[in-house]
Amino acid sequence: MIAFALTPITSVQQLDVRRAALAAMPVSRLLGIAGLAVARQEEELLAEFGLALTDWAVLRELAEGGDGQPLAAIARSAGLAAATTSAVAARLERAELVQCRRDRAPRVLHLELTEDGRARVAEVGAVLSGPAATMSAALATGGHDTLAHLLVRFLLAAACDPVVAEAAGRTHPDGVERAA
Repeated sequence: MIAFALTPITSVQQLDVRRAALAAMPVSRLLGIAGLAVARQEEELLAEFGLALTDWAVLRELAEGGDGQPLAAIARSAGLAAATTSAVAARLERAELVQCRRDRAPRVLHLELTEDGRARVAEVGAVLSGPAATMSAALATGGHDTLAHLLVRFLLAAACDPVVAEAAGRTHPDGVERAA
């Protein structure tokens, strides 16, 4: 079904069939397929720069979070395993996009972007903003904000323990107050 959902549409009939099939899917399945579609598009663009999604995740975290971050913090922020982040850091260091600095005690690895790394982040970020803008433009006026709000609610609901939401006095962890 995922291949069907991501195959290019070349006729009005295909569009109608695809719309009906997607409309019948559960939201969780639609989110998964949408995530795959975005990831595939990013993978293709990143490959042109010699980067993988994991490479970009580490570079982006360094650019957004600042230099000198410990590897473990970058791994957490990027949602990657520490071992994966370590392998990515080594690859990015060989490509001279990051510099690794190891503290002797307590053996913590810190990463910093090099000048080439900063330039690559700026270049890749500019290229990736094109498809993001195209996807956002596909939403009707106000649709982007609505989708973003709903995705935040979905992700918070998936991650938040119901006891925490209840303790906060809310029906939903994003701050919506309980109905009286």
